[in-house]
This record gives sequence, C-alpha cells and structure tokens, in this order.
Amino acid sequence: MSKNILRVVSFTLLAALLVGCGAPTNSFAGTWISNVGKISITQSGNHITGVIEGYGNVHNESFTGSLVSNNEAEFSTDWFGDFSLLVGSETFTSKSPELSFCGIRSNISDELPDGCGFSGTWLVPSKTVFPEGTTLVLKQIADKVSGDFLDKNGKAYETFSGFLYWGKGWQARGTTKQHGDLALFMNASETGFEFLYGNSGNKEQLCAVRAGHTSAYISYFTCEP
Repeated sequence: MSKNILRVVSFTLLAALLVGCGAPTNSFAGTWISNVGKISITQSGNHITGVIEGYGNVHNESFTGSLVSNNEAEFSTDWFGDFSLLVGSETFTSKSPELSFCGIRSNISDELPDGCGFSGTWLVPSKTVFPEGTTLVLKQIADKVSGDFLDKNGKAYETFSGFLYWGKGWQARGTTKQHGDLALFMNASETGFEFLYGNSGNKEQLCAVRAGHTSAYISYFTCEP
C-alpha cells in the first residue's frame, strides 16, 4: 500500500473518531420560538441558561437548569415552577403533560408545529354562535395567531386573527370577522381554551378542545366537544 493511500485511510479514520466524540446533536443551545416567548439558550457542559422575551412584553427574564441526559434538562423557575424539558434536533417540549412549554428552533421556522401553542385543530362544542360539528384550525407564528372556524362540511364561516399575550396564563387576543373582539384563554396543558367575546363574561362556557382529547379542564369548568 502506498504512502498516499495510507495517509488517506488514516485521515478518514481520524475524522470518524472526531465525529463520534463530538457533542450531542440535540443541544439546547440556540434561539427558539416557543409557545409563550422567544428564548435564547446557552449551554456550558451540563449547565443551561435561558433568557426569555415573553409575548406581550411580559416575563422578560432568565432561567437556569441542568442537563440530566443528552436530551433532557431540569429547571426551577418562579413563573413555571419546576419542570423538565426534552429536546430534539428541531423542537423541544416539556415532559409533564400538566404543563405545555414547547418550541421550535428559529432557524427552522417561526411557526409552531401542531400540538404546540395554539397551532392545530380544535373541536368546538355546539353553542349559540357555533353550529354543530364546528372545528377551529389555528396556526401560531411566534406571537401571531390566526385561523378559520369550519362547519361540519369543512367550509370556513368565520375567521380569527390576533396576538398572543402571556400574563397569568397565555391568551390570544384579537378579532373575528362576524362577532368582533375575541380572546382565547388557554389552559396550562394546552388541551383546551375558552372564548371570551368583547368585555362580556362566558356564561355559556364557550370553549374548544384540542383534537385527540375527549375533554379539557379550563380554569373553572370542563370543556367537552
């Protein structure tokens, strides 16, 4: 075997070893678009620091955590309490089903995937303003939330457009084409939200449940499609 061939083989083996010894690809470090704000995360060994710019200019603060495995970290905060996050190559999500904290890398998209934030399909129980079989299909792009109310035949009969605000919980505040101002108040697990039109109350318990769930407890009542 010639010396040149030996050099090529040696270089290839060395490169393979270096790649194999590299840092995990599922790193928390980077900029993320989450369901409640924009987050910048740095990672040094097992120590993780995040700075969140909450939507609606609320909860602009930092938080810290520790890596417990290649793709899981534990955090303790004043605003979300104690929680664990699982990270993939493009997204992260909270481990507990009782708390939805999720996001996508900003260099991938500003639009949250279905099941995170308001993005996805929602089942709307039949009430005065909602015909039987209504679904609401929403997408959340950073702090913007928009979508259509569809009848049982899949035809749009109403639209919603608004912005997300994170105060005591997270809310999408905006307007509808036919019924004016509307706010969507999400529960912590992101399995459902209630509708609040204008400044009125919610005597009819207008609400929506995420597709795939049979019910959702929302603050003071249970929503069932």
